[in-house]
Amino acid sequence: MIKHLLLLLFIGLAWGQEDLVIKKAESSIKLKNGQKLIIRYTNVESNVVLITEGEFKSVDNDFLMISTENVIAEKISLPSITKITVPSKIPANISFIKGSCSGAGIGLILIGIMAYNDPLNSIAAPGFAMVGAFLGGLVSYIAPKFRKTKGYLIQNDEWKIVND
Repeated sequence: MIKHLLLLLFIGLAWGQEDLVIKKAESSIKLKNGQKLIIRYTNVESNVVLITEGEFKSVDNDFLMISTENVIAEKISLPSITKITVPSKIPANISFIKGSCSGAGIGLILIGIMAYNDPLNSIAAPGFAMVGAFLGGLVSYIAPKFRKTKGYLIQNDEWKIVND
C-alpha cells in the first residue's frame, strides 16, 4: 500500500511542475501548459539569438519544453532565455461579415427591448440593424490592429524564471 501511495505522490509532483512562473519584485505570472509563447534565447554554442514560437509544454530541470510546428518538444535552456512574449488572445482574422452580423444582431436586440414598451419603436428596426451592422463591421476591422502582446524581459534582472 505504501508503494502505491509513494507512486501517486511522485506522479502528483511531476504533474505540478507543468507551470512556468516568472517573477519581478512582488508580482508573478504563471504561464499554463498549452499557452502560446514566443521565446527569444541565445544559443550558447554559436552565440546566435534565436526566436521560437510554440505552445508551452513543461519545465524539466533547467530546460523549457515547447512544441512548435516542426518539433514535438524543443528543449530551451532556462539561463539562455532573454525574453518571453505572450501573444494576445484576440484573433487577428475576424472578418468584416462576422462583425457586421454580430452588430446587426445587437442592434435588433436593442430595438426589440425598446419595442417591448412601445410597438411603434419597431419601425426603427431596419435603421438600428444597419447602424449595428456598420459599427460591428468597423470594430471587427479595427480591433485586431490594436492587439497587444505582453513581453517579459528576462535579462537585466527585470523578470526571473522561478523553477521550484
